[in-house]
This record gives sequence, structure tokens and C-alpha cells, in this order.
Amino acid sequence: MGACLEPLAEADPWVVEVRRESFHLNAIHVHDDGAAPTGEPGHVALAAGREHDALDTATTWPSRTLNVPRGDAPRIVVALDQAARHPAYGAWREAGGELTDQFVVEADEEGDSVRITGPMWCSVNVHPEDDLDPGDPAYTHTGTEIAYADLGGLRARLVKVGAQVE
Repeated sequence: MGACLEPLAEADPWVVEVRRESFHLNAIHVHDDGAAPTGEPGHVALAAGREHDALDTATTWPSRTLNVPRGDAPRIVVALDQAARHPAYGAWREAGGELTDQFVVEADEEGDSVRITGPMWCSVNVHPEDDLDPGDPAYTHTGTEIAYADLGGLRARLVKVGAQVE
């Protein structure tokens, strides 16, 4: 069972849900132009055009790649900081939780998006306009689950590629 944290304006559209040993980082991106998120700026997409990775029963966390708009990187850093300040993270650390550094974060050549690769559950669900009620904008829901062990390493990597928090 998790706890949904109060959304932070500085992290919008990313929100955090904390658990005992991991956290969820979720977002809804509205498509201003109605285009499907295939990696173009302003949208989120899984690498290699994958729209959904179902959870499986593996005993280790699968390595997944998520592309996010470059402008979302500092927002994700704010969300990671929020997760790290929560008592659930502190309790995990006090119980002997060990930190790892398994994520790779790279900016694309044009600098429009950031590719995040590492151990996480991840799903990206596209909702195009033709599947919604008339007048509703198309949107993408992105959901991830990341182990607390990787929180600090992921944050450091995002900051390193230029996701500086003012």
C-alpha cells in the first residue's frame, strides 16, 4: 500500500506515490497538437516505439528505457527530492537499505529529450483523441516504479545531463 504525495507545482506533471521499498513516478501529458507520443518534443514515449511494458513476475527489476522531454528533467528531479524527503524513504534507509547507481541518463543529440535507462517497471499508455469524448484532448499516461536504492543515483544522473534545479 502506498501514499500519494501532494503534487508539487515545480514537478508538474510528475507526481509521486511512496511505498516501503520503492516509489511510483507518474505523469499525464496532454498532447497540445493531438499527435501520438513517438518521441517528439513535448511528449513522453518508451524507446523503440514501445507503448506498454506489462509487469511480469521476474524476481529482479527489468531494465527499461523511457524518453522524456528535456524540460521535464528538472521537474523529475523535484519529484525525486520529494520522495527522498518522505519518512518512508528514511525508514528504508534506517532499515539498512543500500544505494546503487544503475541508471544511465543521456540527452539526445538535438537536446530535445532525455533518455532514462535503468531498473524500473514502466508503462506508457497513449489515449488519442478518437478514443475520448468529443472535445477532450489526447493525452499520455506514464507510470513508473523505481526502487529506493536507485533514487539518489537517478537524481545525480539527471542533474549531470543538465537538469539543474534553480
